Amino acid sequence: MKKGIGNEHRADAMEILERAIERRRPHPSRVEAFRLLNGSGDDAPPGLAVDQYGNDLVLWIRPAMEDSVGPWIEALHRRVRPRAMIRKILRKPVTRSDSSVIAWAGTDRGDAERSARPTRRGGPDRPDRPDQPDRPEVAGALELPVEVREDGATFHCTLNEGLQTGLFLDQRDARRFVRDHADGRDVLNLFAYTCAFSVQAALGGARRVTSVDVSRKALRRGRANMEASGVCADAHRWFDDDVPRHLARLARSTQRYGLIVLDPPVLGHSAAASTFALDRDLDGMLENALAALVLDGLLVVSIHARAWSQVRLLGAIQAAATRVGRGVELVTQMGLPPWDHPEPRSFVRPHPDERGNYLTTLVLKAG
Repeated sequence: MKKGIGNEHRADAMEILERAIERRRPHPSRVEAFRLLNGSGDDAPPGLAVDQYGNDLVLWIRPAMEDSVGPWIEALHRRVRPRAMIRKILRKPVTRSDSSVIAWAGTDRGDAERSARPTRRGGPDRPDRPDQPDRPEVAGALELPVEVREDGATFHCTLNEGLQTGLFLDQRDARRFVRDHADGRDVLNLFAYTCAFSVQAALGGARRVTSVDVSRKALRRGRANMEASGVCADAHRWFDDDVPRHLARLARSTQRYGLIVLDPPVLGHSAAASTFALDRDLDGMLENALAALVLDGLLVVSIHARAWSQVRLLGAIQAAATRVGRGVELVTQMGLPPWDHPEPRSFVRPHPDERGNYLTTLVLKAG
């Protein structure tokens, strides 16, 4: 028997899992994909996170947990009874809070189109450096794509590949904001990936949604998500384009939007696009996005790096607004969804195997 798989460890895992499930029991029944176990935020070990997609589970495991994950797998099987369980061992744990390295890659590195897609998380929730998982281990009857529903939208997810599943669970609150404020607006979704923001905007009554991403394959999945959600994809626009270049052209044009979502990676490169670095390129993108907003238009900006605090991001937006002669008003700010991403014990100074407070989302109204 491996070390750490004794009866007392099984009992501890089951007890902690029961408490985590109880914390999530009040969650809305209309949400079928959520974080089931969030490391030390749920009193579980750092380096272990579990996401539930319908009847399937994805385990994100840091190397330090690899030899002691057995009791957790057993507890999950006994308590949740998943259809399939996918284990992903992340071989490069985060070791500093603000690395400037992140790969533009999809969930498998051999696909040319996916290698053009900026990966915005290298583990369960977008680390600031790339973590390359082993080939995922799948146990059970996994049926692809996995179909999950969120607030009336339907998303197709692929759980057995690399880092990306097709739906970022940490952005749920921001998607709800976009849906609640999209009615009658022209919406622009930048770095759209599989277009979850676009789908929610369309369901929220947007006049037209424009999705921009360098990956044609990601946009095809976005169109499929929109159709599965009961929306005609052909009623909206899709551009496989480099986002900074697209924004620069847009700012020089007469096209304007009522709501813009800007959700960039930290750094990346692609044969189909220019090299992108958040610290270098964000100011220009903010200027062009603000210039492309109508009066009282809304700008939703999400950054996935701990170095970009709310204060720093708000300062960058205000400075960009001054440069383009726009006024901005802070509407709201969001972070990780608290009901399924409880704060780890080491939230301020995270354990090396945990992410801490990495997500900053601000909503601004342009004057």
